[in-house]
Amino acid sequence: MTLQVSKRTHRTGAGRRCDAEFESFPERLEELATKVEVAAGETLYEAGDAADAWYRLIAGAACESVQTVSGERQIVDFLLPGDLVGFCSKPRYESSVAVIADGTVFARYPRRQAEELASIDAEVAQAVRQRAFESISRLQSRIVLLGRTNSLEKVSAFLLEMAARTPVGESGDLLLPMSRYDIADYLAMAVETVSRALTTLKARGAISIEGPRHVRIVDRHALKCRGAVAAIRHHRSDPRGSDHRGEYGHGGGRSGEEFAVRREYSRGAPGAGDTRLLLTRQACY
Repeated sequence: MTLQVSKRTHRTGAGRRCDAEFESFPERLEELATKVEVAAGETLYEAGDAADAWYRLIAGAACESVQTVSGERQIVDFLLPGDLVGFCSKPRYESSVAVIADGTVFARYPRRQAEELASIDAEVAQAVRQRAFESISRLQSRIVLLGRTNSLEKVSAFLLEMAARTPVGESGDLLLPMSRYDIADYLAMAVETVSRALTTLKARGAISIEGPRHVRIVDRHALKCRGAVAAIRHHRSDPRGSDHRGEYGHGGGRSGEEFAVRREYSRGAPGAGDTRLLLTRQACY
């Protein structure tokens, strides 16, 4: 599976790099690297393959996934340029990495040599450690995301996450490399639910949908407002230890923090007569 027919590899020697992102790692580590091109729909490696290399995404996009007990795919991370993947404490990978965009290229670092180099070179160790910390941070954020209470909150948080990780033009254009099926497997939702949530956010004026993978963020504050309220709900505990939850949190009451979020949103919003304000306020509520 790893490095098979659809994957073209070649040494990247110090004077032969043509990609700025590829040059961002320490020179000594790059001397170990080979360049791996993987076609969309192909796998870089699969669960059970020998964990003999680390990979850094240079261009394109991929997703890391595991298979649930019921045999369904659960995406645990989307990989974008600069991300490092392949860390494993065991001799075999426990997840799979599949490419979701054309023109995807990885740098491949042999695990044993890379680990030995990191143990004696502080610059290499720092670079690898920083990428590992970023991966852990994304996984922690995703745990919070999955704890959100409804589809609008999850999709709003997802759009903000992608806007933070990918270039967004001044007009708010967000080009998503993943399909709605990928988003559904990432958010643990049905694809129909993802589509309905996007349609609802569009109707409420928070986004516009320019194409299957092209979203324009019209009102980022509305998405943040919904995400902030959701985060407050997530971190509040139920003193009764029950699962009785109202529309605005445990027990159905609004907390002081939630009122503060809504008050802050109202301060930064246009006049009360603005139709779009009414729509985006509905998104917050």
